[in-house]
Amino acid sequence: MGKCAHAAQDGYAEPTEEKLESLGPGCFVQIMEPGESCCWVEITSIEDSGFNSIAHPALSDCKEYENITEGDQVLVNRDQITALGCDRFCFC
Repeated sequence: MGKCAHAAQDGYAEPTEEKLESLGPGCFVQIMEPGESCCWVEITSIEDSGFNSIAHPALSDCKEYENITEGDQVLVNRDQITALGCDRFCFC
């Protein structure tokens, strides 16, 4: 997990309701975890309770991994998403 990218300030797409609705497998999103550290994950499928995803902490600004390691399966809720990887890691 690493330092959080700030969507507007760092040039990432912001997680608007419209953009969250269009997310699907292959999309990358940044999630915030307790302690204000973040991790980029790749969505693999959509569930009623959120998005199944694979962790890619190596994409974070800081390479200090705490709670999530590369390849971990992570269930992501919409309210955890702080930035979208559109036009950087995927196309939304």
